[in-house]
Amino acid sequence: MHNNARTPIIHISRAVYAMSWYNIAPGLIFIQSDFNLSIEQLGILTTIFYVGVAIFQVPGGFIGTRFGNGNAAALGLCLLGFSGIFSAVSPGYTILLASRFMAGVGAAFFFSPAIGLLRSITSDRAYSFHINVFNGAFNVGAATGIFGWQFLDELVGWRDGFLIAGLITLAVAGIYYLSMRSVRDKSTPTARSDLVKATRNPYIWIFAVSALACVISENVVGQFLVYYMEKGLHYPSSVSSLSGTLFLLSGFAGGVLGGIIAHRYGVGVKSFILATSITGLLIIFLPFAGSLYAIYITVAILGMVTIEGFSIIYILISRNIAHSGHTAFSLSVVNLVQESVGSVWPAIFTFLKAGYSFEVAWFMMGASSLLFMLPLLLLKRITGTGTVHSSSRKSS
Repeated sequence: MHNNARTPIIHISRAVYAMSWYNIAPGLIFIQSDFNLSIEQLGILTTIFYVGVAIFQVPGGFIGTRFGNGNAAALGLCLLGFSGIFSAVSPGYTILLASRFMAGVGAAFFFSPAIGLLRSITSDRAYSFHINVFNGAFNVGAATGIFGWQFLDELVGWRDGFLIAGLITLAVAGIYYLSMRSVRDKSTPTARSDLVKATRNPYIWIFAVSALACVISENVVGQFLVYYMEKGLHYPSSVSSLSGTLFLLSGFAGGVLGGIIAHRYGVGVKSFILATSITGLLIIFLPFAGSLYAIYITVAILGMVTIEGFSIIYILISRNIAHSGHTAFSLSVVNLVQESVGSVWPAIFTFLKAGYSFEVAWFMMGASSLLFMLPLLLLKRITGTGTVHSSSRKSS
């Protein structure tokens, strides 16, 4: 199979991975009713997924580096698929928590190795474009998980919804493995000392923390926007789900548009600062949007800049590591930082809402997003100029 045929499979797998991530969102209200859960328990249920993602980021990147990115990513998809099946048969809250933790582990094993494999099968010039499409595919899958499963959960119940998602993910895992097993990626066995050196790259840590605005947007807005509109603004489920879908589909549009821009003109730190600043400010503005149309416009722009922020970070880190074979491992470190910190924000959001109000909760999410950008001030101290290797047409 030619590499041009493999890239769509990676993007489709990324979409299915996101579907298995977000299909819990429309089911939260049904799970809460069936298990008689408080909003704090719902916050823990969504947070446990991110705990699994955070803890297994580096193991997933290490396995991809040592044993092949294709193998690690296929394993991640299998874990996601089985977690869906286990969620479907969960007899109670505790088992459902364990199943969602398993889903987080699977997500961790897929993400960084999939990007590492993508870098191996694309040219430097095409890589920036495909990173944006890769992130945009996430939003398509997430939108399918939210909007599609809103109707599916109402039609067949949240348990069968999880079962269907699990079976779809396992089928895609098989296709992914068969398509990628012959790929000789750049993640050949690497000395542990080289991986330790990769973690000492200051760009990894600065960018990882500075991009937390995008993580908070993805984790909190992506999971609780529908719930907020249903419970806080009292919109019907169909209208609420549409806003969540708009947030995610606009991210796909932003990913494709950002890919074209990165391919033609390049991206840099200034582009990243603009994207993350807008992200934080829009989260603060969200509860004050007023009309339904204002909410739709806000979440559409928010979806676009969130994905663009992620894409720029992945491109900049890939350009500022010493060895291309370290891509998966380096990005796993980035995700470890982001999900370790970002995993607690869904729970913090629910506790702030329970103790104060939705308005306070959204304000704190946005304000925290802006504060996390402060490490970018260290770039000038490291480089002397504040510039890093960016993605540009010349460098491509």
